[in-house]
Parts: sequence; structure tokens; C-alpha cells
Amino acid sequence: MSAALPISTSPQPARLTARDFWVLADAGAFSDFVKAELIEGELRVVNAVHSRHARVHAMLTVEIGIALKAMASPLILLATPSVELGVDSVPEPDLALVRRVAGK
Repeated sequence: MSAALPISTSPQPARLTARDFWVLADAGAFSDFVKAELIEGELRVVNAVHSRHARVHAMLTVEIGIALKAMASPLILLATPSVELGVDSVPEPDLALVRRVAGK
């Protein structure tokens, strides 16, 4: 004889993969939000970028760009890129230093 399992009626979080995230993003699911990230399978939405943060971000972008150029660095500075880190994370950091990928 098999016993019936209890049915949960409370909300259960859905775990997304990076592929799920990109499909949703391409379909416009996050178009009403300034920023959407996937962190360890959880969708995180951030709307407001306050002026103090924006000023510091702009200053850092300029200064790091100048430093990279002065050093003749092969690195590229990206501002607020979506970066796929593994199967379940697509964060959007304020800044990222990346190596140039051939053909891109």
C-alpha cells in the first residue's frame, strides 16, 4: 500500500539556469526593470540607481580606463555588463575587467 504525500500549498521558489535567464531576458521579461540578475539560481531585480552611486561609478570608470590605457593593458573595461558565471549565475557588476576574446 502506498501512502499519499502531503501537498504543499505555500509558494516554492523556482531555480533558474543561466539559459533560462537569457531566454526570459530575450523575450522581454525584464524590460520593465533597470537591472535583473541571476545569482545562484535566484532572480534578483534592482530598480533604483541613486545619484551618489552613479557619480562614483562614473568616476571609477574614467579613472580605471585612464590607468588601463597608461599601462597599455590588454584588458577591456566594461560598465554594467551581464556576465555569465557558471550554470546558474548571471550577475551584472558595476564594472568588469575582461580579456579581449578573439573575433569579438
